[in-house]
Amino acid sequence: LYLNVIRPANISGKKSLPVIFWIYGGGFASGDSAANPGDSFVTRALANNKPVIFVSANYRLNVFGFLGGKEVQEAGLANLGLHDQQFALKWIQEHISEFGGDPRKVTIWGQSAGATSVSLHLLANEGNTEGLFVGGIMNSGSPYHLTDTASRQQWFDFIAQEVNCASAHDRLQCLRDAPYQLLVNAVNKTPALLDYQSINLVWRPTVDGKFIIRDPVLSIQQEKYAKIPIMTGDTEDEGTLFVLSSLNVTNSAILCTYHHSSFFPHARDSDLKLLAQKYSDNPAEGSPFNTGTDNVKSPESKRLTAVLGDLLFQAPRRFFLRYTSRTQATYGSVPLPGLGIYHGFDLPEFFGVGSTPDFEGTDSINSKLCSILWPKWSSSSPQLLTFVDADPGLNITADTYRQDAMDVINRLWLNEVFSTQQAI
Repeated sequence: LYLNVIRPANISGKKSLPVIFWIYGGGFASGDSAANPGDSFVTRALANNKPVIFVSANYRLNVFGFLGGKEVQEAGLANLGLHDQQFALKWIQEHISEFGGDPRKVTIWGQSAGATSVSLHLLANEGNTEGLFVGGIMNSGSPYHLTDTASRQQWFDFIAQEVNCASAHDRLQCLRDAPYQLLVNAVNKTPALLDYQSINLVWRPTVDGKFIIRDPVLSIQQEKYAKIPIMTGDTEDEGTLFVLSSLNVTNSAILCTYHHSSFFPHARDSDLKLLAQKYSDNPAEGSPFNTGTDNVKSPESKRLTAVLGDLLFQAPRRFFLRYTSRTQATYGSVPLPGLGIYHGFDLPEFFGVGSTPDFEGTDSINSKLCSILWPKWSSSSPQLLTFVDADPGLNITADTYRQDAMDVINRLWLNEVFSTQQAI
């Protein structure tokens, strides 16, 4: 396990700076900390007179970090990638003071699968953080319905077959002994993040009864999460990247079948039809939003893009906020320029990689984040800090768009949760 620690120059170990712990995304299948270097982030924070120490770490992915199946469940080896992240947080508690950081001021921050990871740390240990962190930031990721470890047997069996462990007496030990490249080759034969089944991930956290004690949706309802300040937001067009391999979804009937096979196997046909009805088949009303009839890849592409963005990002975020806003300070945000704002669009601005840091006004907008009156999110007044094109670049908007549609999505997710519980 390797960690990166980036601090402002000329900072002594006697300082007590706040610490940001960054968790990268990649669908729990790919990614690494080098993709989001923290040096520019630290430099810009210092320029705004808000110095921080930035820490990131690699964690195990795909078959190495998120393998499921009954053998994994029985051995207590599920969610190893999450355990890696937690180990890094414990390392920070023990050593960050030597770098000038304050172990009492650690905020965890992630994007996509990294944001989902942050949410799962908020739910771990029945919400007891054990002092590992005091705040959480989630960009494009929230807690959502997860199945138990044993239910992922299909992919354990597939990997075992691919690396010649299918008939082994101890298949788990056989996988441990298998050559690394054989395992990588097997992973490369499984559906990837941008394949047809898209955000129905092959490699993902599972309910193991240890790190993830119960379905995250149930933990949220039972308020078994850390009662600390959180910030969470999405981009406007979260589903754009994930629809590119699903262009054969060309009418409402196929759309319903796609949702049933990929996300809601326990849903009634009438509920799936209702979901489809909540999203117009007029491309001008689909995602990327506010682009008229541009960006139409297939007859249903903009409609499906809108659904996918809401299904795993927008709707779970709202569900989470409805509960956390009752118990702690919560804040929401969304970038909303006129062009399609895809999943991950916001990262360059935070990390200064491929962004517009030299454009006049960019740092001014960043500094305004420290002074703007950003209202807390609440069910009675759900408000978002919204990044817009027009000056001054920031606005407050209502988090009520596509409300009826997302209510249907959250009901479908709840149905999956309770149907799964009954099956167990």
